[in-house]
Amino acid sequence: MCGLTGIYHLDGAPVDFEVLEAMNHSLIHRGPDDQGLAVFDTAEDKVWPEPFPDASGNLGLASRRLAILDLSPAGRMPMTNEQGTIWLVFNGEIYNYRELRTELAARGHTFRTGTDTETIIHAYEEWGPDCLGRFNGMWALALYDSRKTQLFCARDRLGVKPFYYWYNGRTFVFGSEIKALLACPNVPRRPDYSSIFNYLARSYRFVDGRTSSFFQGIRQILPGRSLTVSAKGLEEKAYWGLDPENMSFDQPEREYARRFLEILEDSVRLRLRSDAPVACQLSGGLDSSAVAGLAARGLGPGLPVFSAGYDLKPFDESDYIRSTADFIKANTHFIFPRPDDLLSTLPGMIRQFDEPVCTVTFYAHWQVMAAVARLGFKVILDGHGADELAAGYYDHFLHHFADLRAAGANGYLDAEVEAWLNNHGRERARQLEAFFALLDRGGDYLDDYLKSFSPYEAALDPEFARHYACPPCREDIYPNRLANRLYHELRFETLPAVLKADDRVTMAHSLESRHPFLDHRLVEFMFSLPNVHKIRHGLGKYVQRQALAGLIPEEVRLRKEKVGFNAPSERWFREEIRTPFLEAINSVGIFRRGFLNHKAFEGLFAEHLAGRANHYQFLWQVLNLSLWWEEYFGHA
Repeated sequence: MCGLTGIYHLDGAPVDFEVLEAMNHSLIHRGPDDQGLAVFDTAEDKVWPEPFPDASGNLGLASRRLAILDLSPAGRMPMTNEQGTIWLVFNGEIYNYRELRTELAARGHTFRTGTDTETIIHAYEEWGPDCLGRFNGMWALALYDSRKTQLFCARDRLGVKPFYYWYNGRTFVFGSEIKALLACPNVPRRPDYSSIFNYLARSYRFVDGRTSSFFQGIRQILPGRSLTVSAKGLEEKAYWGLDPENMSFDQPEREYARRFLEILEDSVRLRLRSDAPVACQLSGGLDSSAVAGLAARGLGPGLPVFSAGYDLKPFDESDYIRSTADFIKANTHFIFPRPDDLLSTLPGMIRQFDEPVCTVTFYAHWQVMAAVARLGFKVILDGHGADELAAGYYDHFLHHFADLRAAGANGYLDAEVEAWLNNHGRERARQLEAFFALLDRGGDYLDDYLKSFSPYEAALDPEFARHYACPPCREDIYPNRLANRLYHELRFETLPAVLKADDRVTMAHSLESRHPFLDHRLVEFMFSLPNVHKIRHGLGKYVQRQALAGLIPEEVRLRKEKVGFNAPSERWFREEIRTPFLEAINSVGIFRRGFLNHKAFEGLFAEHLAGRANHYQFLWQVLNLSLWWEEYFGHA
């Protein structure tokens, strides 16, 4: 796990070594263990592996290293092959590197290190860009192939690891974080107002699933895509995507559960590979409990697990956490995030994110990861991604019921709706009726969902909203509503936001987070399942619940309500941080920036304080945008 950065002057201009060093140094938190730089003259095919003042190449590659596999200096990057024709900087982990190493050695490749980095180099030698399809893992990489005079860049299938770049037709600048690009004088520092609009008007869910960032011209490689940089310019290709034709309908129920557990077990097994200490993040929910349970099988009693606790129900899940920890004989560490520290911590978080933070949840996540790092761990496993695969959110039921109605399965639909109401509350019948009525009118769920944010769009300056409003990303590829909803959340909405925030929080503390549910084999399998194996008996994650019998406590396996890794944000903005919140946004003059309608904002805040509505997410976004603008643009 590392940070990578680089500059490629396609017009032959020399790389400024001091600038390259500054870009690399900005990522020291991603790799405090080692660093490496190299400069290349692509026209003369020269390389300076440890640049000196006389290095005059037009391509520079740099890396900061967090040593996880092969802790020796042999893992330094940029790393090259025996002939010195391929050079790699890499951020991530190839979990199946041992299996690939065995296959490549049988084909005549020689290995000098115990790293997964070297496996990438030999895999590229053997299979070229097609090597990406053989990797099980997470990665952002930049590989210079001097034989073709091109820079091959790629991001993992689900976008776990970030890859940002800026290109003006002559110079290509890239890095693991935006701050590395901003350390290069070539890259202008300008706000992207469409991203600001999406963040304020539509919550965090519609910001991170696109190529843009909060800085104009700074883009990101999308998940499952590669980018080749050469004298011809940029060539982008998709190397992975979900196949809507890959559907399985003829297996018995027990076979689906067996296959789910088989893949998840192997995913956890691979993600426990580490030469550095490993721990797990544990909430009281199904997903992190499953990962911790399987990790405990692999590592034995005493697995370190880290959890957040609160003094307010339902946010405190200590009882469920202790139940799981006792069941798997784990060693539990509780951290208690406090609202008193939020306003003093947030500016530092924004500097690490380079962009506004998506939700208050990641303030709690920040506090937990700080404790993980203090106790000497470098790797942590979590349960991210399961909700998007197995239908873990509330609105997934509505889409499933709509699919059942469209299929004419009315008897089954009635039984499922009745079970759902019994499990989650009879008052939700009105929401289902409203959803069906919307569909009967020919309405669209996404359009209707966006209307729920209309009070926030109305709180924006009308001229700003009119000028920078843009449609949300959308791509319906499946023949039913539930599968498309899950796909949207995986590809455009919740998962991209969560993965970006998780990457920044963990790497800020020099930690590597691993996500067993995002093994591409499990993602492909779950999207091939019939929906009735995701929602049944009025509960989501049906196949997962069946597969985990005996692995975690029954009270956790059969929980009806989802809480997740959340903070008591609504109350904090109403009580504990009410005054410092107002002081913070007024001190930076956010209302002079032309984003907000002051009067409309005051109305929303008054509604929140009076308890007539819950607007904490919008208040959080205004706070973040205020501090972010002050940090990066001051009084501009």
